[in-house]
Parts: sequence; structure tokens; C-alpha cells
Amino acid sequence: KMINFDYAHRGNVMFDLSKLILSIGCRGNQKTQLIRKFCSKTGVELNEGEYDHCEKMNLLLLLHNLSINYLYEVYMFDSSREANICSIVNEFAQNYKNFSKLRSFEKHRDFISRTVIEPIVGKL
Repeated sequence: KMINFDYAHRGNVMFDLSKLILSIGCRGNQKTQLIRKFCSKTGVELNEGEYDHCEKMNLLLLLHNLSINYLYEVYMFDSSREANICSIVNEFAQNYKNFSKLRSFEKHRDFISRTVIEPIVGKL
């Protein structure tokens, strides 16, 4: 049972659920089972289209935050805080397949790879 009163507010429960699932890195069957179990335990009706929409919004927010944090580390700190950059790239790599669901990511995939991934890990 999890309670987080810092962000407690009225809103779409699927938005919060998708954010939780993204943050713990749940994928595939585990993700599906977790969503269904959550809905059955809480009495929330599962609307897959609504969940997918909320997941995409969370992915956009995550990609935005990672991009801003990366630029901040590179340009404000002149890449001097390697641990922070590695943490950002690690989170980016963990969500790479999820980001591929976004049209905007697909459109800029090569630029993002050249700018964020290649300087650290080399060409994929």
C-alpha cells in the first residue's frame, strides 16, 4: 500500500498509475497484470485508451525533464558533474523503448542519439 501526500490531488488515477509504472520500469505482461490488479483492487474501471493517453503524457513530461536536466548539466556545469549526467543518460536508456511510442521522439531520434547517447557510450 502506497500513500504519497506530497502530490495528493483530484485527478485522473490512470495518470498517477502510469507514472508509477514508468518509474518502477514495469513492462510487458508485468505491466498489464499490475494495471489489471490495481483496477480490480480499487474498483477503477480500466479504459486502455485512457491509460495509453496518460502514459504518453507522462513519457512526454519525463523526456522533457531529462532533456532540460541534461542541457543544464552540460551547459551550466560544463559537464563537470559526471555522476549527474550518467544518471540522466541511464534513465533515458531505461525509457528508450517507451519514448519510441512518441511521434515527436521518433521524429528527432537521430538528433537525440547523437547529442545525448553517443558522447557517453559511443555509437550504438
